[in-house]
Amino acid sequence: DSIKIKNYFKIANRYFGVLEYEKYVDVTNKILQISKSNNDSLNIAKAEYYLGDYYFSTSQNDSAYQYYLEAEKKYEKLNDKLNLVNTKLRKAYILSYEKDFLGSESETIKVLSIAKEIKDQELIYECLANLGRSLSGLGNYEKALEYHQKSLLQIKEIENDNYKPLLQAQAINNIGFVYLSLGKFKEASEIFTEGLKINNLKEMQPVLYISLVDNYAYSRFKINKNEGLKEFKTALDLGDEIDDIYSKINIRVHL
Repeated sequence: DSIKIKNYFKIANRYFGVLEYEKYVDVTNKILQISKSNNDSLNIAKAEYYLGDYYFSTSQNDSAYQYYLEAEKKYEKLNDKLNLVNTKLRKAYILSYEKDFLGSESETIKVLSIAKEIKDQELIYECLANLGRSLSGLGNYEKALEYHQKSLLQIKEIENDNYKPLLQAQAINNIGFVYLSLGKFKEASEIFTEGLKINNLKEMQPVLYISLVDNYAYSRFKINKNEGLKEFKTALDLGDEIDDIYSKINIRVHL
């Protein structure tokens, strides 16, 4: 059964990677059934975490939260710190999406403490970024800026070089967003310009690239009403090209 479960998880990962969510959830439910019949706590927790990912990715946050919570309880009993903190961080993301910024901040602080203890540098980055987002949501922009700047510095500690440009772009976009919220349009424009210099970002993560172009355009437009329109059009065209509904909504809000 353990080999069968291992293979099922591999199949589930492939389905998730190509956004075949219904096939993903079918395979994951099979894993959950087998694991329950074997009283296999570790794989029950892993399957529940996978189901949390399914519901989170399909915007069913209540169900996602419940599955993450179930997985968290089991990981806690198993003293599996790495899986425990990843699950807790997923819960923090949901709280942030649901506008419970205080809850998200509180959960993320717990995760950050364990992430430092186990020296997981990527997880430390994710925590700092989420603390920045939570504090932005609470309107505490100065503190949010501090955390986003810490997250940018944290990237140096991450070993996976392929992943670094993406994290840099994300951190820069977060910092720029805080500057926009503070009405510091010149600083925002300058940092978005830095983000747009990152090599191959458009190919690696088009949605993030579009967000940077849109935010840059907005910062220029706020400085001078005659600027930014060309970039808004570029962002809109790219949003149409990849048919990303959220990008198109955000750009039209700025327009």
